[in-house]
Amino acid sequence: MYLNGQGWYKENTLYVVDTRTMQVTHTLPGFGTVKAPGMAIDIEGQRLFVSSFTPELFTVDTENMAITSRVRLQTEQAITMVYEPSSKRILAVDQGAARMRYFQEKDIVNFKSVNPGNQIISIDSTTGRETRQVAAADGPLDLLLDSKKKRLFVTHREGGKVSIYDSDSLDLLQVIDVPPMPNSLAYDEADNALFVTVKNDPGMGTMPDGRAARKHPGGQPALPEKLVRIDLPPR
Repeated sequence: MYLNGQGWYKENTLYVVDTRTMQVTHTLPGFGTVKAPGMAIDIEGQRLFVSSFTPELFTVDTENMAITSRVRLQTEQAITMVYEPSSKRILAVDQGAARMRYFQEKDIVNFKSVNPGNQIISIDSTTGRETRQVAAADGPLDLLLDSKKKRLFVTHREGGKVSIYDSDSLDLLQVIDVPPMPNSLAYDEADNALFVTVKNDPGMGTMPDGRAARKHPGGQPALPEKLVRIDLPPR
C-alpha cells in the first residue's frame, strides 16, 4: 500500500506499507515541499505516478523504489489521478481551487497561474505530455474509473454534482445533482450503483487578496456527514 505524506513547506514523502503486518517498509522523499496529493498505480509496469502542485508529475519505479522522472505539467492542480492500463493514460482532475492558487502564487518561486483549472485531463504516462483537457463543473475533486463500461465518475465539491464521462472520448454523458459538498467515490459493479460521500459545507469566506474561498469550520460543531447512493442507468 502506498501513502503520500504531503504538506506545505516540508518535504513530501512516499510511504510503502506492508498490508499484512501494517508496517512501513520503505520511505521515499524527493517530491518537493509543495502539496503532492495525486497518486495512480500501473501495477503491470511497476510504476507509481505522483502529482505535485509545483506543478509536476513524478514517476516512481516501484520495484527499486526510485523516482525515475519528473515532468513539468501545464495542469496546475492535479489533485486526484487514475491509471488506465488499456490506453496507458493517466486521467486526472485539475481542481482550480482559488485558495490553492493563492498559495501557489505566493510560495512557489516564479510561479504565475495561467490555468483556470476545473478540467478533466488526459496525460500520456510515458512522456508526461497532456493530450486532452476537458472543461468540468466547479471544484472537481475525486474520480473513479469503471474500465469495463468505459465510464469515468467525477465529484465536484463546489458545484454539488457528480459527472459521468465516457472514459475513451471524455465526452460528458450525464450530470447528477447531489448535496454539497460531494467528496469521494465507490462503485458497486454488481448493483451498478455509485456511492458518494458528502462533506459538511462550511460556507464561503475570503482569501487575503479578497477572492472568495471555502471557510474552514474552525470551532463550529460538527454536523452529520452523508453517504449518497446513485443507481446508474445501464450501459
